[in-house]
Amino acid sequence: MENIVLFAGPIGSGKTTIAQATAALIPKAVQVSFSDGLKMLACNENIPIYSRSDLQVFGESIAYSRWRDLFVMTLECKRAPETNLFLIDGLRHPHILEGIRSDGHKVLLLYLNPGEKIINRRRSKRGDSNISDRHVSETHHRDLERLADLSMRGKLASSSSARAIAEFIKSYF
Repeated sequence: MENIVLFAGPIGSGKTTIAQATAALIPKAVQVSFSDGLKMLACNENIPIYSRSDLQVFGESIAYSRWRDLFVMTLECKRAPETNLFLIDGLRHPHILEGIRSDGHKVLLLYLNPGEKIINRRRSKRGDSNISDRHVSETHHRDLERLADLSMRGKLASSSSARAIAEFIKSYF
């Protein structure tokens, strides 16, 4: 079974940036996004994805019935023989965390939230300012933060946060 680090937090919280920076600090670790797995599933099923909104709608449509397909496809995006640690960003649903754990994987959940001001600025820069915290894909954050093994709030500078997270991960696994 793989060792898994899941990154959760609002859209624009820096999950991908921090996961990439952290993976670069840990030998044999790779970063991948649940969105990568979703895109592969959609492609395999000839489902067109033109925007982040399309991706969210597709993700919600399979989140409960096919979470395991999503998880396996996400791992396949970056699987390599020497990989022993996957840093996966974009967790949106607590039941996926529980399912991965019940499948026997050793899992660490990190929750990131730099604050509303930073999130709104990032969303605006990316053209995601129309995404609401009330969107169905954004409704489980309280539960995910409660379940987190490490929760980080406030300004998250990628290099210093990544170093701290890498040390935490190394001590955990």
